[in-house]
Amino acid sequence: GMYAIYRDISSRKQAERSLRASEERYRTLVNTTPEAVTVVDLEGNITYVSPQTLQIHGYDSPDELLGKNGFNLMDPAEHKTAAANMKKTLENGTMRNTEYRLRRKDGTSFYGEVNASLITDDQGNPRGFVTTTRDVSERKLAERSLRENEEKYRNLFQNSNDAIFIHDLDGNILDVNNRVLELFEYS
Repeated sequence: GMYAIYRDISSRKQAERSLRASEERYRTLVNTTPEAVTVVDLEGNITYVSPQTLQIHGYDSPDELLGKNGFNLMDPAEHKTAAANMKKTLENGTMRNTEYRLRRKDGTSFYGEVNASLITDDQGNPRGFVTTTRDVSERKLAERSLRENEEKYRNLFQNSNDAIFIHDLDGNILDVNNRVLELFEYS
């Protein structure tokens, strides 16, 4: 004779399909976002890097970074601040829009804007951090250029031998240079 026991595993199979679909969505999201995604454990050791992380830091393979400390991706002058922010993120759960001077594999530096979130296990115990980083070097250069141009304009404006008035379309005076004040004896 023969005995047979059948067990309905349809719900388990459905859960497995759902999990695979969820993992595929996650992988697609991480691999297509323009920001670098990095996961580190509580000691700061890298456990995952996205293709964008490799790209902005100039690495060829995840193997070059996995297991290394995330501080290796930062300018050494930023380590103290980053450690303090890591502690705050552990307490608060998130860190938003924090700029750091970061490093590429070849040693060159760039500015990055970093966001971080705490990763916890099912019981709410901290396990690590996920960070997203975007290269903001061009923005920083534009800001510096704008400040320099503003300073240059302000110097030309204030030190001109000509009296210069700036007014709106209604004739209201918005600004004058030092020569106006001298000529008209105003403060």
